[in-house]
Amino acid sequence: MTINPLVWQALSFSGAAFAFIFLSAWWLYFSPLRAAPSHAIAVTPRLAAGMAGLLGLWALQLVAGAFWDASMHIQTGRIPAGADFLWPPHLVIYSAFLMSFAVAMVAIGRVAQNGWLAGDNDPRQWVRGNPYLGAVALASLYSLL
Repeated sequence: MTINPLVWQALSFSGAAFAFIFLSAWWLYFSPLRAAPSHAIAVTPRLAAGMAGLLGLWALQLVAGAFWDASMHIQTGRIPAGADFLWPPHLVIYSAFLMSFAVAMVAIGRVAQNGWLAGDNDPRQWVRGNPYLGAVALASLYSLL
């Protein structure tokens, strides 16, 4: 039985993306530090609710766009090889990616801002000061990969 080369490419890329996120998570959360984080960032309920809402909307858009795209391909009976780049379902998927990127940037910006204000220069200390925002950023990065 021969396996399609695209399957091997998908497995290798997915494995590389997973390994990158896994190693980043280990470095940010578990690698040895000389000193404990000097600050803890309080996540306001408004920020937490906003990020949770955006991540929920992101997931909904991504799934709805993927199903809509699949149905468009089934209805037309063809795969247009690039001609569908600006199809409405693809625009929904692209907006989901943009939303995921925006959530990651807000999380990273908040973590970095509070770390710099506390005088820390190590990103590991920033993330360990608020592990939840770091996890949001890593999850968003993984979804983009």
